[in-house]
Amino acid sequence: MSTAEKFVRNLLSNWTGMILGLMISFFLSPYVVRKLGNTYYGVWNIIMDMTGYLGLLEMGVRQSIIRYVAKYNAVNEMDSLNRIVSSAFSIYGFTSVACAVISIGLAALFPYVVDVSADTVPIARWVIVITGFSVAQGLIFSVYYGVILGIQRYDVVVKVNMLVSIIKAGLTVALLGNGYGLISLSMMHLVMGFASSMYGRHYCNKEIPGLNIRFGKYASEWYGRIFNYSLKTFMMFIGQKIVYYSDSIVIGILLGPVHVTYFVIGASLTEYMRRIVNQMTQMFTPLTSELQALREEQKIRDVLIQGTKLSLIIALPISIVFLTMGKRFISLWMGKEYGPLSGEVLIVLTIAHLFSIAQYTTQDILQGLNKHQICAVCRCAEAVANLILSIVLIRYWGIVGVAVGTAVPHLATALFAYPYFISREVKVDFKQYVFRSYMAPIISSVPYLICCILIENRFPAGNLAGFFARVLALMPLYLVPVWYFSIRKQERIVYISALYKLVPALNRKPG
Repeated sequence: MSTAEKFVRNLLSNWTGMILGLMISFFLSPYVVRKLGNTYYGVWNIIMDMTGYLGLLEMGVRQSIIRYVAKYNAVNEMDSLNRIVSSAFSIYGFTSVACAVISIGLAALFPYVVDVSADTVPIARWVIVITGFSVAQGLIFSVYYGVILGIQRYDVVVKVNMLVSIIKAGLTVALLGNGYGLISLSMMHLVMGFASSMYGRHYCNKEIPGLNIRFGKYASEWYGRIFNYSLKTFMMFIGQKIVYYSDSIVIGILLGPVHVTYFVIGASLTEYMRRIVNQMTQMFTPLTSELQALREEQKIRDVLIQGTKLSLIIALPISIVFLTMGKRFISLWMGKEYGPLSGEVLIVLTIAHLFSIAQYTTQDILQGLNKHQICAVCRCAEAVANLILSIVLIRYWGIVGVAVGTAVPHLATALFAYPYFISREVKVDFKQYVFRSYMAPIISSVPYLICCILIENRFPAGNLAGFFARVLALMPLYLVPVWYFSIRKQERIVYISALYKLVPALNRKPG
């Protein structure tokens, strides 16, 4: 299978799963908020963000697995592949135990950090412990999904995630509808996470000939190779966690759980946009490692330009809708009381994420090249600035101040640091990189932007059906210029050819 065919196959799979996830969140979020209430929904999000930091115990090892599996699989070195994966498995054995122990400590400290009522404390503590154990089991079994991603079978991961998401959504509705609360939800997440882990193990053992993962085998001689790569990834993930998941904690501590709900509603929309693009760019890490092993330097430069451009093409129409119609959408989706404040958060974060999303390709390519110490330094510097600004600005502008504190350093790294470093590392002309990646998509989006502003001001939607009808009716004004102006003829031929090969139904002749 060609590189283009692999890319299109994985992209279609990832986006199918992403669309399903968006649909589930779209319908489920208002239901969960109504059933739990602002306070418990805020507590749930604070706990999810707190326990999310337990994922740092993964220490970047999974990214090491993905990179080295892609590298050794490309040159058919199964012995080296088994050594690196077995070593990673032994590391995860220790970190998963540490994760479970730390979660117990977090549960004990929770009421001293977040101001909640006395009757909420035991519930919150149980949820933290259960979620911590869920993260722990996910750590040790993530070895198998690292292998699956390393051989670039993103479609397999997507299918599992889709099935799990559907079941979890159904169980969430059933549990909350029958009066159950946060503890039952966290138990359900634990069970479903374990089931997903077991399938990953089953797939690897069945479908990958020669794979032999053994606890402790080869560990001592391969730790250095893993940690040489994963330490940089770990530092990058620390910064990333603070950048993306500290806001709710800051708000919860300084303002209270109720305010978290208003922030999360706006921030969640930009998170969905971020995930849509990340579903594409995450594939560039194993792809770049494979191309590096084969010494295909020009193809790496092509991936950089094409990936950056495609990221912008995907993010621009979503960002335009958020900026011009975001407040109205939130009012129609979640309720009028959320529209004004959550909408302001959405606008601020959208501006920041639009430009940072364009650099997701840069970050994943640098990981594939084992040059991601650049990402680690940028992320950690951004995280420190984020925390300081958020804590200062929340006193003046409330949750909007937290959004601004997140946006300013985010824009600085996206607009200045990453473009400079990536053009140097892959030896691409900076002006050519900026022009081919940025200018065409931005210019192509102008007609769509103008029409969205006019529609919102002259013909505002009165319900969600009307809102989506307006957005879809305007999409040709974006898609046509992008297809003919932003995507070159040769690129269109490659994408269409790969699509026809992967979707047999497109090749069938009528009659």
